[in-house]
Amino acid sequence: MGIEIFETVATQFSSCKESPQIVVLEGAQINPYLTEIVELMLIVYREAPYRYEGTMEEYLPLVQAYANSKHGIAALLFDGRKLIGVAAGAPLTDVNPKWHEPFKNDGIEKIFYVGDEVLLSERRGQGFGSRLFDTLVRAIPAPYEMVAFSRIEEESPLNNALKARGFVERPEKNVVIPWREIGPNEEAVPHKLVFWTGSK
Repeated sequence: MGIEIFETVATQFSSCKESPQIVVLEGAQINPYLTEIVELMLIVYREAPYRYEGTMEEYLPLVQAYANSKHGIAALLFDGRKLIGVAAGAPLTDVNPKWHEPFKNDGIEKIFYVGDEVLLSERRGQGFGSRLFDTLVRAIPAPYEMVAFSRIEEESPLNNALKARGFVERPEKNVVIPWREIGPNEEAVPHKLVFWTGSK
């Protein structure tokens, strides 16, 4: 697959003078980092606009799907030993079937789903998010012709970044996912996630 790995062993990070560093992992290679990945995602997704009040037990299975997939990919951004950013995904056929429905007429076997991209707030605006996303997309193998990415419908600098990469917002392709928001309300609130699609 020609995965680009800048540093492959966690113990090498402390001696690496160039920082931050991106590591690209495939399938089962992701397993040793699952806890770190989910911990970071839970921190970032607590922020607006998601305000997700999630737990390790709830979110871990979603990320585990990337590790369970032969072609699952995670691009990890480390500053020294600290994980500060993640972009991850898997073939659409290997993730929750709820995500299949918007693409049932598009040949889901040729679609790669980018399920998560997170970056610590203090490292945003420095180009790291773009590097993560671009690195992940470059690592997607040839059989997958379409890349799909879902996010809450809102105006954001990320929209311009996606458009600059040829992605198109597809409001007709969406899913509604309930989750608990930060605050006193114990009940899950439905949220609409809209897909953006682009070519590999």
